[in-house]
Order: sequence, then structure tokens, then C-alpha cells
Amino acid sequence: MARMADSDLVTLGPWPRGANNYAREDSVPRSSFREGVNVDVYPGGKVRRRPGSTVVDGTPVRNLWSDGSYALCTSDSGADLLRVRPGQPLQTIYSGLRADSDIAYASVNHLVYVSDGAIALRVGTADDSVRPWGIETPAAQPVLLPTSGGLDPGAYQVAITFATHDGEESGTGQAATIDLPDGGGITAMFPAPPSYAPNINLYVSRANGGEFRLYGTYPAGETGTVIGKQPLGRPLRTFGLEPMPAGSAAALVGGLFVVASGALLVWSDALNYGLTNPAKNYVPYPGAIDLLAPTALGAQAAGIFVAAGERTYFLANDVANSNQRLAYADGAQRGAPIYINGSDFGIDGFPDVPLPMWVSKRGAPCVGLPDGSVKALTEGRFALPYGDYVSIAQRDLHGVNQIVASLRSPVASSAACGDSADTVLVRNGVVLP
Repeated sequence: MARMADSDLVTLGPWPRGANNYAREDSVPRSSFREGVNVDVYPGGKVRRRPGSTVVDGTPVRNLWSDGSYALCTSDSGADLLRVRPGQPLQTIYSGLRADSDIAYASVNHLVYVSDGAIALRVGTADDSVRPWGIETPAAQPVLLPTSGGLDPGAYQVAITFATHDGEESGTGQAATIDLPDGGGITAMFPAPPSYAPNINLYVSRANGGEFRLYGTYPAGETGTVIGKQPLGRPLRTFGLEPMPAGSAAALVGGLFVVASGALLVWSDALNYGLTNPAKNYVPYPGAIDLLAPTALGAQAAGIFVAAGERTYFLANDVANSNQRLAYADGAQRGAPIYINGSDFGIDGFPDVPLPMWVSKRGAPCVGLPDGSVKALTEGRFALPYGDYVSIAQRDLHGVNQIVASLRSPVASSAACGDSADTVLVRNGVVLP
């Protein structure tokens, strides 16, 4: 069958108000059309057929991500994390992710947080190194044995942390204790540290004291030491802290790193992005968190939008001390936000400010403003389908800015009207069933 040429088409329009699938099919507003397939609508309302694309054969991948200078994806199964470089073969830098999982990415100070919801990794962009996000807490404290060492009599507490060569440190749990007579000392036997954090920091309290201070740092291979009388160093700052959890979304807001873990929003200690206080650094939401969208990228963020269940909330950038407020009376389709220039989409007052955009559950592309309000661009006019995961991108074609959405398992949005027609078949004056 011959392909239809443009000259065979009937010219209608123009349609300056674009598509409208909210209205009934018999009530579509003037200058709007019901649905367009593979067409672009230009500002004056002229509709043109959308150009096709060329598909290049290659290795099937998924979960593609880039911050403009570094790029990652996963294998088609989702189990392997791959490094992407232009013109080079894909490089596997980690194996063992959950198959068929969606990946959360977040760029943090030349590092990339990567999580499949169960595993949390930190990728170094300088050398493609991969290790857990945050350093594991020692499973046990040192075994303590009494010896001689010139210490004052009393009860001593001893705790260790694991540390990297550049000084990043783990948390630690309840300390080991020992009672000593006058002039006693302590033999401390260390557990083995992980390979990515090979140093052991040893902290000791004074006799009958409660403050831990650094006694010494010991490299991998050191199995223990004798604690005697000597000046102590800096205080322990990571007591009770644990590694940040894996999650479905992650972002940097001010000096805090935040992660969506089920229905919990969890944040790190200030400027200590790998650790959190599990006793207080979280806030629960009424449903699973589908979206984290800071108002801007990096340190410029004035706050963060959190879509959970059927609502979207806003917290100021001091997340730990911020009272959340309702920002929008609808949730978000699960996925990562993109950042757009406000002037590209007619948002006055934000000509050169990158603003977060996402798709609501009712199918409206939404833009979050720095004051914590939400502008739904097509609400009441056009609704995208609903999918269990959505990826969006901005497309600039001949000066026309568009949002392109790719949805997994799409179904019609509940906000859009459905069309129906009743047909009665009559033959020879008889209504047939």
C-alpha cells in the first residue's frame, strides 16, 4: 500500500489551543482538537506531522542517566551498572543490582548516588570506583582485656569506627566497657574493617566519663593495641549514626542528602552525606514517596517537593527543621524530575531559573516554583496517560519547546474524558440484539 503524501491530506485548523481531552467529544472548545497522533502544534496553531526517527542497533540498556558530564545506565536485565562514554563500548562497573528494578540517581559533589531500592552505591566520577553509600557500622566493638598501662582506676568505655583514607568515617553503636584498678591498662582486639574503609579509629572515655575521644588510628592488618595513659584527641561525632538507606529517589537539598525509603523521607547529618541518625532524621508520609524534586539543582535549592500518595508537599531547604505544607492536591507519577527554563513554558518571573517539572497522577505536567507553589501547565485542558513509571524530557524543535513523556504500562488518565457511542442495529424494521 502506497504511503499517504502530505498533498493527500486535508488542511484543517489552525488549532492555537492545541489538544483538549478533558472536554466531552461533542464539547471540545473552538481552536482545539480532541487528540493528535504524531503531530507538532506550533504557536500559531498550525499542525505539522512529526518527523520520524532512526533507530540505531546496539546493546539493549535501561535506566539511562547523565548530569551532562558523566553517564550511567544498566543492562537490559537491570542487574549490571554500566558506564557510558561517547564512542566507546559500555563498561560494567558493578554487578549485583536487582533485576528489572528502577534506579534512583543523584549527583552529589562529584559522586553519584545509585540505588535500586535495596542496594545503595556510591560511584566516583573520577575513577568509576564503586562502594556502598556510607560506611558500614562495626558489627562489634573491640574485645577488651585488662593489662598494665598507668590508667586511673574506674570504668572505661571503648568504641571504634571504620574510616577511609580521605577521612570519611562510619557510625558506631553501644561501646564496650571495662573496669580497671589503679595503674591498669586495656588490650583492645579489633574486628576486621571493610576493604573500602580500611582504617580503624579507636575512641576511649576517661575513667568513669561519658565523652569519647580519639585514642589513635590503625591501618588494616592491625589486630589490636594496648590502651595506656596518653593525651586524647578529637571527640567522637558519629555515635549512633548509620549508613543512609537505599531508596527509590534521592536528592541534595542545601547541606542535607535526602532519600525516599518507602513512605519515609530520610536525611543525612549536615554535610555528612553518607550517615543518618535513625532515631530522628526522618519524617513519615501517608503513602509511598513517588517523587523528590528540589526547587533547583545543588546548593541553590530553596526547598524540596515530596509527592507521596495522593498529595504533593513542600519542605524548605532546612529539611530537618522545616514544617511541611501541602503544595498540590495530587500526587506524582513515579519518576525523576527534569529542570526547565520558566520562560520556555510561559511562566512569568523565572526567565533564567531552572525549575523542576514532573507529571501528576492526573496527567498534568507540573512545575514547582521556589516559593513552594505548583503550576500545572495543562490542567483542565489536556491530561497525559498514567503509567507506573514516567520519564520526561524537554524537546526544542525549530523554537517550539515541548515536553516528551515516555510511560511504562500507560493507561488513560482519570482526568481525561472517555468517548463512547451507542449503536442500534435495525434490519427490516426489527431491532436486533
